[in-house]
Amino acid sequence: MAKSASLSLPDLWEIDGLFTKAGTILAEARSRLNAFDHDLAVRRAQESLELSLKSLFRFLQLDYRATHDVRKELYTLSEALENYAIEKRQIARLVLAGSVLNLWRSPAFYGDETLNVGGIFDRQEAELAVSYAELGQIVTSIVRGRIIRESRQFGKGVSHPTIIGARQLCTVPRHGAKGTGTGQRIRKGRVK
Repeated sequence: MAKSASLSLPDLWEIDGLFTKAGTILAEARSRLNAFDHDLAVRRAQESLELSLKSLFRFLQLDYRATHDVRKELYTLSEALENYAIEKRQIARLVLAGSVLNLWRSPAFYGDETLNVGGIFDRQEAELAVSYAELGQIVTSIVRGRIIRESRQFGKGVSHPTIIGARQLCTVPRHGAKGTGTGQRIRKGRVK
């Protein structure tokens, strides 16, 4: 039987700081969307989603690869995330969100360099990018909420078998920081 993993309160503060940063960047993405700066809204949404996922991995005490594409690792987390009441559909949506925003990352920064055109994203694409970043925040928030509640119950550190299960499922090199939440349940695309 595996040993129980534990997050200390300083670890939780560090994770929460990273998650808060993802939220701040998401707010900037929304602001850029409202200012009709669609390319920058897409860039900030991609960055926010990436930080949210990094937070999620860190909350689960898993390694986060130094890459923009973590879909394989997200698939590996599906069983562990179901223990947090996150349905497979939402995990699949996170994979889609990460894949789309990873694909849009370079054009959001540089436009189409072959045609020498910038500003290629429109409002609908920017809105979609922001909604993907919001999904990352919601999922990470759910995991964060449960872990913080457990940290209050157990005192100094957080110890939970779900973390051990996820650790056994995912074996990627450690890189990154950790996440946050409210304990909400996702069902068919809505927060309950």
